[in-house]
Amino acid sequence: MLDNISFRIDGLEQAIKDAIAQAIEAKKPVKEVEESKQQSEYYTRDELCHLAHISASTLWRMEKDKLVPKLKFGKTNLYSKKVIDELLATGKLNKYAR
Repeated sequence: MLDNISFRIDGLEQAIKDAIAQAIEAKKPVKEVEESKQQSEYYTRDELCHLAHISASTLWRMEKDKLVPKLKFGKTNLYSKKVIDELLATGKLNKYAR
């Protein structure tokens, strides 16, 4: 009888551990996907200036010349990573670099 009770407790303990592990794994990817979406779709002005080795005034001139499209989000300008990465890969931003 005692063996049967300890087996049930051991089984319950393992079931609880498994349930907790599954819950943690289920939550983890959702948070990572949300963070990667927020962080990976756009560059801020400072990030883009640092990445392309340009000043803010140079970036403004590039916006004015319609070389770099921007997205206004309140007072913040955002720049599509896809577009910027293509411009960097083709070398179109190299002539502006310091």
